Amino acid sequence: MDLAKDRADVGLFTNHYDEMRDFYGGQLGLRFLETAGIGKVQQHRYDLGGSWLKINTASKPLPARSPGGYQKLVIPTSKVTQPQTLTDPDGNTIEFVPAGYNGIDHIELQLGVSDLGVFEQFHTEVLGSARIGPARFRLGRSILSLSADPAAKPYVAPPRKEGAAPDLLRATAALVGPGLRYFTVQVRDCAVEHDRVLAAGGNEGSPVMPGPAGGPTVALFFIRDPDGNWIEVVLRK
Repeated sequence: MDLAKDRADVGLFTNHYDEMRDFYGGQLGLRFLETAGIGKVQQHRYDLGGSWLKINTASKPLPARSPGGYQKLVIPTSKVTQPQTLTDPDGNTIEFVPAGYNGIDHIELQLGVSDLGVFEQFHTEVLGSARIGPARFRLGRSILSLSADPAAKPYVAPPRKEGAAPDLLRATAALVGPGLRYFTVQVRDCAVEHDRVLAAGGNEGSPVMPGPAGGPTVALFFIRDPDGNWIEVVLRK
């Protein structure tokens, strides 16, 4: 991908923002940036060393957590001298590591997947990530690492519906769920990247759409990885 920014954002959903605020802003000490309204969702943004942790508060109870998918967020920090694993109020695993630990200088997202070989092809050929080790990839400065999870299931894309372009919330309704749900990369041209992803065999999560009115995002689209995990691709002002 032709990245406009070399650091990925990370998004999660919760029904318990007060507790999550106390954990991420209080216990972890992440710097709060802003709150933005996206339809009925309030998105609370915290600094992840030049990118965002996006804590989305859902208006309705979230469904049960699915197996596989994004399982751990690793954050480098000067606050620790050895890895420290914590669990947030929703049960998400967060690990603090010293800056540079295991080559991490921004963040690392760890995923449980159904087929390591299929995911390796996806990361190298569809996302254009650089392979930096066994089941480990770098996209910009952010790292994604994979492990086999017998409970994870391959994604079967539904038939594409023709007709009027969907709005953002309708197109991404299935994105809403508990835990770490997606990561976001910023590119120079959404239309070009969307066409390239589909030509390379990637699954469309949504077509290219305008960003929420009044926000920094000009355009965006979503990808579904081979297990259906979500990846947001944005063009910002």
